[in-house]
Amino acid sequence: MAAQFVSFRTPTTADNAFGEKPVGHKAFATKFSTMPDVISEPMTIDGIQADRQARVIRVLGSDNLVRVCRVDRLVGGTNAANDLYRRLKEAGTAGTVVTLKAAGGFSTDNWFYDFDVVKTSKKRTKK
Repeated sequence: MAAQFVSFRTPTTADNAFGEKPVGHKAFATKFSTMPDVISEPMTIDGIQADRQARVIRVLGSDNLVRVCRVDRLVGGTNAANDLYRRLKEAGTAGTVVTLKAAGGFSTDNWFYDFDVVKTSKKRTKK
Protein backbone atom coordinates (compact mmCIF):
# COMPACT_ATOMS: atom_id res chain seq x y z
CA MET A 1 0.00 0.00 0.00
CA ALA A 2 1.43 3.37 -0.99
CA ALA A 3 1.76 6.09 1.62
CA GLN A 4 -0.67 8.96 1.30
CA PHE A 5 0.08 12.67 1.49
CA VAL A 6 -0.93 14.26 4.77
CA SER A 7 -3.36 17.04 4.12
CA PHE A 8 -2.95 19.95 6.49
CA ARG A 9 -6.72 20.19 6.61
CA THR A 10 -6.76 16.88 8.54
CA PRO A 11 -4.60 17.00 11.69
CA THR A 12 -2.43 13.96 12.47
CA THR A 13 -0.22 13.10 15.42
CA ALA A 14 2.32 10.78 13.74
CA ASP A 15 5.59 12.70 13.94
CA ASN A 16 7.74 9.58 14.31
CA ALA A 17 7.36 8.73 10.63
CA PHE A 18 10.42 6.51 10.29
CA GLY A 19 10.69 4.71 13.63
CA GLU A 20 14.05 4.39 15.34
CA LYS A 21 17.28 3.61 13.53
CA PRO A 22 20.99 3.99 14.40
CA VAL A 23 22.53 7.41 13.86
CA GLY A 24 25.62 8.04 11.73
CA HIS A 25 24.80 9.01 8.16
CA LYS A 26 26.57 11.80 6.29
CA ALA A 27 24.96 15.27 6.11
CA PHE A 28 23.55 14.50 2.75
CA ALA A 29 25.78 12.20 0.79
CA THR A 30 26.17 13.08 -2.88
CA LYS A 31 29.09 12.50 -5.17
CA PHE A 32 29.14 16.25 -5.83
CA SER A 33 29.83 17.27 -2.23
CA THR A 34 31.87 20.33 -3.22
CA MET A 35 28.92 21.90 -5.04
CA PRO A 36 26.99 24.53 -3.08
CA ASP A 37 23.43 23.94 -1.94
CA VAL A 38 20.68 25.00 -4.31
CA ILE A 39 17.89 27.06 -2.74
CA SER A 40 14.33 26.92 -4.07
CA GLU A 41 11.98 29.81 -4.69
CA PRO A 42 9.81 30.67 -1.66
CA MET A 43 6.72 28.47 -1.28
CA THR A 44 4.30 27.02 1.22
CA ILE A 45 4.04 23.31 1.89
CA ASP A 46 0.61 22.06 0.85
CA GLY A 47 1.13 18.36 1.68
CA ILE A 48 3.62 15.94 3.15
CA GLN A 49 4.16 12.20 2.85
CA ALA A 50 6.45 9.89 4.81
CA ASP A 51 7.12 6.65 2.94
CA ARG A 52 8.79 4.16 5.29
CA GLN A 53 9.27 1.53 2.62
CA ALA A 54 10.99 3.85 0.14
CA ARG A 55 12.69 5.75 3.01
CA VAL A 56 11.69 9.16 1.65
CA ILE A 57 9.80 12.27 2.68
CA ARG A 58 7.81 13.90 -0.10
CA VAL A 59 6.46 17.43 0.08
CA LEU A 60 3.94 19.06 -2.20
CA GLY A 61 4.80 22.73 -2.68
CA SER A 62 2.40 25.55 -3.43
CA ASP A 63 3.84 25.49 -6.97
CA ASN A 64 2.35 21.95 -7.38
CA LEU A 65 5.79 20.28 -7.55
CA VAL A 66 6.58 17.24 -5.40
CA ARG A 67 10.07 17.21 -3.91
CA VAL A 68 11.77 14.18 -2.36
CA CYS A 69 14.16 13.83 0.57
CA ARG A 70 16.06 10.52 0.79
CA VAL A 71 16.19 10.18 4.56
CA ASP A 72 18.96 7.58 4.71
CA ARG A 73 21.42 10.25 3.58
CA LEU A 74 20.67 12.70 6.39
CA VAL A 75 23.05 13.31 9.28
CA GLY A 76 21.40 11.76 12.28
CA GLY A 77 19.63 9.09 10.21
CA THR A 78 16.12 8.31 11.39
CA ASN A 79 16.17 10.82 14.24
CA ALA A 80 16.98 13.61 11.78
CA ALA A 81 14.31 12.33 9.39
CA ASN A 82 11.65 12.37 12.11
CA ASP A 83 12.71 15.88 13.15
CA LEU A 84 12.64 17.12 9.54
CA TYR A 85 9.21 15.54 9.01
CA ARG A 86 7.86 17.17 12.19
CA ARG A 87 9.27 20.61 11.26
CA LEU A 88 7.91 20.35 7.70
CA LYS A 89 4.49 19.37 9.01
CA GLU A 90 4.48 22.30 11.44
CA ALA A 91 5.49 24.72 8.66
CA GLY A 92 2.80 23.33 6.38
CA THR A 93 0.11 23.48 9.04
CA ALA A 94 0.99 27.09 9.84
CA GLY A 95 1.15 28.09 6.15
CA THR A 96 4.72 29.29 6.66
CA VAL A 97 6.66 30.41 3.59
CA VAL A 98 9.84 28.34 3.21
CA THR A 99 12.71 27.69 0.82
CA LEU A 100 13.96 24.13 0.32
CA LYS A 101 17.65 23.21 0.10
CA ALA A 102 19.11 20.61 -2.28
CA ALA A 103 22.67 19.35 -1.79
CA GLY A 104 25.37 18.77 -4.38
CA GLY A 105 24.04 21.25 -6.90
CA PHE A 106 20.91 19.16 -7.51
CA SER A 107 17.63 20.80 -8.51
CA THR A 108 15.16 21.81 -5.82
CA ASP A 109 12.44 21.04 -8.35
CA ASN A 110 13.06 17.36 -7.47
CA TRP A 111 15.12 17.03 -4.29
CA PHE A 112 15.63 18.56 -0.86
CA TYR A 113 17.32 17.75 2.42
CA ASP A 114 16.34 20.72 4.60
CA PHE A 115 14.47 24.00 4.51
CA ASP A 116 14.60 27.55 5.85
CA VAL A 117 11.74 29.75 6.93
CA VAL A 118 11.46 32.88 4.80
CA LYS A 119 11.42 35.96 6.95
CA THR A 120 8.93 38.42 5.58
CA SER A 121 9.05 42.07 6.47
CA LYS A 122 5.91 44.08 6.89
CA LYS A 123 5.98 47.28 4.87
CA ARG A 124 4.99 50.34 6.78
CA THR A 125 2.72 52.81 5.09
CA LYS A 126 3.13 56.53 5.62
CA LYS A 127 0.24 58.32 7.22
